[in-house]
Amino acid sequence: MVVVVAVALVLVVSGGLLYVDFQNGSSKTQKGGLSSSVVYNGCSPAVASACAGTSLAAADLTDANLTGANFSHYDLSFANLENATLVGANFSGANLQNANLLGANITNAKFDNAYLCGTVMPTGYINNVDCTG
Repeated sequence: MVVVVAVALVLVVSGGLLYVDFQNGSSKTQKGGLSSSVVYNGCSPAVASACAGTSLAAADLTDANLTGANFSHYDLSFANLENATLVGANFSGANLQNANLLGANITNAKFDNAYLCGTVMPTGYINNVDCTG
């Protein structure tokens, strides 16, 4: 269930609510048991085929449990995934430019053809593999 309220989006997720505030072009989230059953703009990370191109750019997903989530071809540029649980998540073809994965658990996560430029990896290493110029 997705409820849109003025300049905010309230997402009902298993275990709690995710509140995303898009006021002034930014996003703030308040999480309570966030999991991969999130439905964003009609899309669920668990079913990426219908969600290719979905943007979670600049989303704050700090400490989120997104185990097994499928972010294939999502725009996660500038997203904050610090300390998130991303075990078995699929980021194939995703845009992770300037995303922050510091401290995230990416065990068995897939990054095939993901765009990594300025991406802060779990160890703090800044991955610039896809940067040009």
